[in-house]
Amino acid sequence: MNTLEEILEDIEWRKTQLLIAKTLPCLHTYSFDHKVYLIKYSIPTIYAIWEGFVQNSFQIYIRELNKLNLTKNDFCINILTHTIDAAFPQLKEYPNEFIGKMNFVDKLDKYWVDNFTISSIVNTESNIEIEVLNRLCLRFNLNPFPKNPFKLQLQDLLRFRNRISHGDINLIINQENIEDFTTRIEGFISLIEILMELLYEEMLNAFNVSKSYLKSTTANS
Repeated sequence: MNTLEEILEDIEWRKTQLLIAKTLPCLHTYSFDHKVYLIKYSIPTIYAIWEGFVQNSFQIYIRELNKLNLTKNDFCINILTHTIDAAFPQLKEYPNEFIGKMNFVDKLDKYWVDNFTISSIVNTESNIEIEVLNRLCLRFNLNPFPKNPFKLQLQDLLRFRNRISHGDINLIINQENIEDFTTRIEGFISLIEILMELLYEEMLNAFNVSKSYLKSTTANS
């Protein structure tokens, strides 16, 4: 298997899942209520497919970077900082007690002696809009995604996903708006397919061409 080909295979599988979400309400003769149910709850499914892809693709990218057997001195400051940040939660809340501080310093001192492995912790914040995605890209020195047009599109997906997931009874699909909902879902699916392809292409370029994971490269901001 070629490097990062696993991500490409994941994209194909997720596209199949998205196609099911898109076509299932139309494949059979459902009652109107059953059709509405399938349409409505396809939106959280679409988001889950998106969040799962982001999590999985970064996990694959990290595994491939770790297979290079580079030292901490070889990696760019972004990746080094990501790993330190994940390994030491004390950096977010420094211990008050002196014994806690000693334990932290001891762990930090031993950390630099061991072989360097990039942390596999990928925090998607359960809310992957464009800012969250770009924060993840920054951690691995990947080029950020443009806010236009993705920011508003992802916000729209998240808005509907959150309303449905939180049981908003005011979100009603009826005879008058069902076609609008169907069109909106098609737009969400197209958005996710585009973003998956773009993230894969960026990772592939970063790994094989720009090698932006190396220390000699300039950190993206």
